[in-house]
Amino acid sequence: MSLIEKDEALKRVEDAPVLSPMSLITKSSIYADIKTMPDVDAVPVVRCKDCVYLGCVQCALANEYNQYRPGVDPDWFCAKGRRPKHETD
Repeated sequence: MSLIEKDEALKRVEDAPVLSPMSLITKSSIYADIKTMPDVDAVPVVRCKDCVYLGCVQCALANEYNQYRPGVDPDWFCAKGRRPKHETD
């Protein structure tokens, strides 16, 4: 499954050229379909490879002795992940 920015999709449908009366019907149908699709409750995650805590004792994947687990997969993520301040999404 891929997530899309619903407002951007609607804008692209609105901005699409109308080449014939049939394309206007299609355009209206596509717009209505997107508009009525349910929103997904999702948040961006910070992958371990991008996290400021990677390799630190603050890492949520550190063990109970606050030792970093060296085999962390770079694509893992957790609820405590944070990006460096200079990076933005």
